Amino acid sequence: MLDIQGRLTEPTRLFDLLEPVVRIPEERDAHEYAYVSSTDGRVRSKGVQDLAYSERDLRVLRSGDILLSGIDIVKGAIGVVGEDCNGLVVSKEFFTLIPRKDATVEVLPEYVPVCLLRSPLMREIIEGTVTGVSNRTRIDDIQSFLELPIPKPASREEQVEVAERLKAAYMAQDRAQTALEEIEAAVSKASSV
Repeated sequence: MLDIQGRLTEPTRLFDLLEPVVRIPEERDAHEYAYVSSTDGRVRSKGVQDLAYSERDLRVLRSGDILLSGIDIVKGAIGVVGEDCNGLVVSKEFFTLIPRKDATVEVLPEYVPVCLLRSPLMREIIEGTVTGVSNRTRIDDIQSFLELPIPKPASREEQVEVAERLKAAYMAQDRAQTALEEIEAAVSKASSV
């Protein structure tokens, strides 16, 4: 682990840039849940669920939050909450982080998952700190996680460029998904004739 951390140039701690936030939802019969994909880091809706969670075990998301799965962080399950998931909830197995107002270096939320926490080097560091075995490793303590060393963030201009490229990639991904759905519908329609 020390060897891996030694490869970081001008390291800082996550704690110097981010802080956890916990928002408890109001009591309801059912909530609309979100999740973060380990494949692409996108935060998406799972729809309305009637699960047996107490409200104190749920967390409300806000647009711009950095969401990470305490269970699947090693697989890259970290992303930024978009407007489409504002107000949705996740279980206490997820952690929400926001940029610190008193941060040593300003960091854009979109930059954190892509360039800091989903990078191959950071995945190695994270893998060395989580607990558990096989496919069920997890972060048990967000404060300890925030003590991890990370590379010094890029300049604001570079972070903005990364955020714009990420937004463009997600838009392209959405267009491709729509095209696939249209193809499947056309094939299905042709097959039923």
